Parts: sequence; structure tokens; C-alpha cells
Amino acid sequence: MGFETSSSRSLIKLYGIVASGMAIFAAFALFGLANPQTARTITEETTITYSLGGKCVVDAKDSVLSAKTISGCDLPVGTKVTVSYKKGLPEAQIVSQPP
Repeated sequence: MGFETSSSRSLIKLYGIVASGMAIFAAFALFGLANPQTARTITEETTITYSLGGKCVVDAKDSVLSAKTISGCDLPVGTKVTVSYKKGLPEAQIVSQPP
């Protein structure tokens, strides 16, 4: 009986390790936690909500972090722009703006 008990315990430990590994892999693969640089790039049209000192802020539809900062921007509040950003990161870039 001693062999069967230790074998069962080893098997349970092995299944636990495999399940933990699969859960960690799923978290990295599904939620992009492994590398934020590989996060999906999103492009959308929005409006400048704040502008001061060469920086502008826009409200994006990002569910992780909606306020995005644009460096090198002196556009007035209310200007419509198309921005590009990576989900969850605080920076955005202006892709285009109406003339």
C-alpha cells in the first residue's frame, strides 16, 4: 500500500503543476501580460480634452486606461484627432487631424 499512496501523491502533484502552468500560460497569452509592446495597436477618432505645455490629453475607449497623453502637441481643446495607442499604456500618437 505504501507504493500506491506515494504514486497517487506524485500523480496529484504532477497534475497540480501542469494545471498551474496552463493557467499562467493562459494569463500571458490571453491578456498580453508577457510583453506590453506586443499589445494590440488601436486607432480611433477622439477629441482633445486638455492641452498645456506641449502635451495634450484625450479620452480613449481603452478599458484599461482611458486617458492618453500625447507629447509634442499644442492643439487647442476640442480639436478632433485620430490617435493610435497600445491598450493599457498611457501614451498615444496623433495619426491625423482634420484640416
